[in-house]
Amino acid sequence: MRPRALVVLLVLVLALGAFIWFYERELPGSEEREEMAGRALPGLLSDQVRALTLERPGEEAVLLVRAEPAVETSSGDDGELETAGSAAPAAAAGAADAEPLWRYAAPKRFAGARADGQVVEDLLSALAALERTRSLDEHDPASVGLAPPRLLLTLELAGGERQVLAVGGEVPASNDMVVARGGSEGGDGGGFEEAFLVDRSLWTDLDREPGDWRSRQVFPGRRAEIERVSLLGNGAEVVLVRRDTGAFWVGQPVDDLADRRAVDSLLDALVGLRVSRFLEAGQDLGALDLAPPRGVVTVEAGGGEPFRLEVGAPAPEGGGHVLRAGTSLLVAETPLVRSLLQSPQQWQSRSLTERQIFEIEEIEVRGAAAPGEPLRIERAGTDWRRGGETIRYTPVADLLFALIEARAERLEVAAALGLRKPERVIRLTARPQGAASAVVEEIALHPPRDGVVPATVEGRAWALLLPADAVEEIERHLARVRDARPAASGAEPADPDAGAAGATP
Repeated sequence: MRPRALVVLLVLVLALGAFIWFYERELPGSEEREEMAGRALPGLLSDQVRALTLERPGEEAVLLVRAEPAVETSSGDDGELETAGSAAPAAAAGAADAEPLWRYAAPKRFAGARADGQVVEDLLSALAALERTRSLDEHDPASVGLAPPRLLLTLELAGGERQVLAVGGEVPASNDMVVARGGSEGGDGGGFEEAFLVDRSLWTDLDREPGDWRSRQVFPGRRAEIERVSLLGNGAEVVLVRRDTGAFWVGQPVDDLADRRAVDSLLDALVGLRVSRFLEAGQDLGALDLAPPRGVVTVEAGGGEPFRLEVGAPAPEGGGHVLRAGTSLLVAETPLVRSLLQSPQQWQSRSLTERQIFEIEEIEVRGAAAPGEPLRIERAGTDWRRGGETIRYTPVADLLFALIEARAERLEVAAALGLRKPERVIRLTARPQGAASAVVEEIALHPPRDGVVPATVEGRAWALLLPADAVEEIERHLARVRDARPAASGAEPADPDAGAAGATP
């Protein structure tokens, strides 16, 4: 054979191999083809669906559209829950806790409203896995509920293709119902490619009123993205602002560190707020205590438009309070009402630090060791380093627990107390989750007066008046840390007064 012919044959063989590799390897095998042939909608992939339309005789058609994060906008129509600009960053970040984003395009009264993304995705997954139980070769469309169908479902796919599924009647004394695929989108029951039976449990996912597809999640953003919360109620406005350290501060009407427990409760209530039921538009807002509202919560998150939630009266039929989010009226049970009633002073932190044990990497104490020799310890894996030696984490964890759990009986302006030089200065270096740099806090314990021990924290204008026993607890654990034997030398001396043995590092 001539060399030229060999080259031509080699090229053909390589081309055939490339065809098999790049094309045929993507084709389903025989078992997969058999499985797909038994599906009601062969080849349907739920993530390829861009829109779905549900039409029922005598009712408004529902059109739901998958909303891409890049084009997320807040709704200002006569719809339901507005996103207020907060859901887009959540979706863009691909957060596991972000609800899949779908919106109403019809009916007009819900246009732009957020649909319950998880409900829609569950329906699409059920459709993609829907199997035929039996084909109907010959049938009368009217006798099987297909003329007209009781529901016509149209799926619009990413490539512009449409798949149509008509839902007919249920088969007596069975778990099946009739459906037909393809054909007419007009709903007259004619022209369908084929009809067959499927499990009628699908009807549970489809049988919803037009408004029942609405999202029940009220606040659309992520907790980690909340930057500012304004609470207007009880005759005063309290503003909470997240600082670079990750901690929230009361920015109005006082300037002080906010209580982490109170803030955590507030944020949990916001992101966990779910609709109990929706109210129809046109209600008398005055009768619902929404003109003006009893309270207003405004949230800024992710750089978008603020989210505004108005709180009205208890719902006449129970189930919580009447709320308005954007143009939506709804009823929900929420502890936000209790947050609105808190005074500004109740939001101020009574703790020496709002840091958590696992965030603290270094402790320095002046006045607890020999004069001129500060006690300094730093985290070393699961243990701690004191100078050049390693000590167990237990006494250090107990000290941190005592510092974190110490709470003031009351707060007073530090400048008005005429405080003397502190007896102890405790410097904490921490690295909060997500922080770009370390955070340093300095706590000063002053001489006791009138049964309490005044404490000041760098950056705070308020003095914390601590109970004497809380400070004694801190001093006891400081002594244990100072006297702890190096880890290699064996067991540490027993301490019958140790009170925080359950603390974790």
